[in-house]
Amino acid sequence: MAAVPSVEALVPPPILQNSAEVKNLPPVIHVCAQICMTLELKDGRYISTSHNAWDPPGFHSVWAFESFKADSIIVHRYDPPHPTNPGGLVVDVTYRGQMSADGTQLVNPKLNDQSVALSMGWGAALALVPGNDADAKRFGDQSWKEAEAAAARARRAQQVALAMPVPAACEANPAAPTPAAVRSSPLQLSFCECENPDCPGAAAAIWSLDGNGGYAVWPNSPTIAELTVERFDAGGVIIRRRDRTSAQLGLTALYTGSIRGNEIEGDVTWEWSGFRGGAAHGHWHAVIGSAADQRTLSQYQQDVREAINNDFWHGIVDMLSLAGAVGGAASDSQSNVPSQVHKAVYEGKERRAHPR
Repeated sequence: MAAVPSVEALVPPPILQNSAEVKNLPPVIHVCAQICMTLELKDGRYISTSHNAWDPPGFHSVWAFESFKADSIIVHRYDPPHPTNPGGLVVDVTYRGQMSADGTQLVNPKLNDQSVALSMGWGAALALVPGNDADAKRFGDQSWKEAEAAAARARRAQQVALAMPVPAACEANPAAPTPAAVRSSPLQLSFCECENPDCPGAAAAIWSLDGNGGYAVWPNSPTIAELTVERFDAGGVIIRRRDRTSAQLGLTALYTGSIRGNEIEGDVTWEWSGFRGGAAHGHWHAVIGSAADQRTLSQYQQDVREAINNDFWHGIVDMLSLAGAVGGAASDSQSNVPSQVHKAVYEGKERRAHPR
């Protein structure tokens, strides 16, 4: 490999002469073009002090500003022959642009009046622009993780909307009185139930009680459980669960709790052969919505339960496939979510003809 010229032997680019602008030059700049590097101010021009794995010994990139003000940044760059340069040629170019509103980044960068991929930051923006290629990879990895996290949040929001067609039915209202349906005989009640701290989450269930029995459905699992009501009054709640369809077939649970206003709070013990020691313990929470909410939840639960029994519903995949139907229901004041789901899930000719 040919010897790389020393910094002193490099072609010197123009150096900023305006004393006011010189005073504003930051001591350190991060820049990413073909490669990412850290530039440090030395004798009126910037010399790259970072080194990437493939930089030849003694390599430096030299940058100098002709203009450094809010409405005009003009910076000259000179790189000696380098493996990352196109064809290994010298880089001798001039970039133009403006400062960002906060005065810490180059915006609208151009090369020969053409937009160019160039990031440059100083001051507070040093954390936003990689200082070398290794940093660039970490930045990319972090951006990917953030994008994945954002996508996961979006998916979860959609799952929540589909799992619980009336989100308000899961929102506690301390001022709400105990619903009259709780005191009715025989008991007929539908409500939102959660067994995790982020209620109403994607794992929310719909419980419907009718007399001394009932069903619980977790649309995202999908799981159907039979419920047996041993007590449900102002003195307390005791409900037993036995799963009929789930990944934990044979799971049973005992729910105990108390009613305060339109909320139920209590403890639950799950028993299943897959648990260490055969049992697990936790908390459960339920919210009893308005009479209209209860009717909506009851119909939705019935539709999902029938779809599961008919092998038309397989949890999250089917919940997501119904996004259009649910979205259309939400935007159409003449429609409602349960009827849209009912139609989409098992009234369609194609689905009836080809059950899975």
